[in-house]
Amino acid sequence: MSDVSRLAISISVLIAICSTAVRADVTGTFNLDITMSPQGTQTEAVRYAFDIQSNFQFLSTFSGISFGADLGFGITGIEFAVMKLAINLGALDMRQDSVFAVPFGCTLFGFPAGNGPDEGVLGQCPGKYVVPLPDADGDGVLDANAVAFVKSRSQLELNIAGITLTNLLLFEDVDFPDIQGKNPITGATADHEHDHFNGDTLYNIYAVNGDQDDQTPTFGVGDVITISGQTVSGISIISETAICAGLKNHIKKRSWDFEVNKGCAVQSWGFVVEGGGSPFLLEEQRLWIKNISAENFLMDIHTVMSPLKRTVEGAVNLSYTISELASVIVTVEAGSAGLQSVILELKAVNATVTVVDVDADLQIDYAVGVFSFILNPNENPLDFETRVEAAAGGFSGFTLTLGYTRGLFGLSTTTRFAPRADGSGFAWAKTSFRLGADAGIANFSADFSFSPGGISDTLIALGFLF
Repeated sequence: MSDVSRLAISISVLIAICSTAVRADVTGTFNLDITMSPQGTQTEAVRYAFDIQSNFQFLSTFSGISFGADLGFGITGIEFAVMKLAINLGALDMRQDSVFAVPFGCTLFGFPAGNGPDEGVLGQCPGKYVVPLPDADGDGVLDANAVAFVKSRSQLELNIAGITLTNLLLFEDVDFPDIQGKNPITGATADHEHDHFNGDTLYNIYAVNGDQDDQTPTFGVGDVITISGQTVSGISIISETAICAGLKNHIKKRSWDFEVNKGCAVQSWGFVVEGGGSPFLLEEQRLWIKNISAENFLMDIHTVMSPLKRTVEGAVNLSYTISELASVIVTVEAGSAGLQSVILELKAVNATVTVVDVDADLQIDYAVGVFSFILNPNENPLDFETRVEAAAGGFSGFTLTLGYTRGLFGLSTTTRFAPRADGSGFAWAKTSFRLGADAGIANFSADFSFSPGGISDTLIALGFLF
């Protein structure tokens, strides 16, 4: 074969490869968030602290293979990188997510690792209190932007004759710092196992040991097996078995269902279990039975067995459709000690009323009524919503919301009133405004909040789709 022929073949192959790459489907988003925090509210003009954060996501798909990334950046530099690979082989789907991140601490926690609670932080620690902690060589000196391996999530999903079998294998650093505080809704302690870092202790990201709850990575393995299917009558059944895995896993700005139990740490290719015992820790066994229907009734059942906690819990959700305009939903939760809570909901076209009995003692502990209407529907319509809240001691607050949309632009405002400290009535607590525009490939929003103490953090967000 002549050199000219070889050259022609090489060029043809190169053109074919380039043509194949061009035909690949590439999608993604880029978001830029700017948070401005006033340094005081004593005067009209004050200094502001800026926090600029960006997120770039892309996904490329070709012939059943997808590759993508989720990259986050902030003032301190790169914050996280999630590398994604998915392959479809007919009835078998494979997915691999590898997570890398910079460890951060929260100065609001107020305690060194292992010595205190969440210090009242709700949700993720505010950015102005977040500090980087990476130490790449163990010399006790901060190595800015050093990225650590956090975890690998390998998932296989097989669908055969209507039965779906899913296996999620977790390999994870059980000591990686977590800046998630208490649950912002329930106020419960953060659902993670490893200790908090308040910025006094750096994290030695490239060292490994078998000691849990210290400043050095310790890796563990967990697994979640899910089997789901549907009967001929439409009833869905889902079984989920979690081994050495439970709760949620958090890094800055990202979270996933399930994290590895630190009792399943790997050291020298073996298992190290705190307090001895078996390395095979059955964390939870969950079962869902959904869409059990009979005329106007629809029922869902959910049970959770937690051998490590020695608890069994269950919930029954029963809904009844009165007419096309309204329905009643009752949720009953029970555990090993008996009834835990009862929730009653009445849903209509323009109103929803929810009554909660937290401890199932037949006393109302919390109630919420939401009433929504469209004002001036024929010309310049306004969305109007009123939210009324009540607790065992009486009314606990109410909120008024107005929303207006014209074309690509939207404006909304929400004002909340709360009881006075002396019980003499209600007082203004907070007013927020949101201005936004959505043009499909680009969007913009700005959020401003005001309270009796002055303006609070302002968020400006820009987004682009491709």
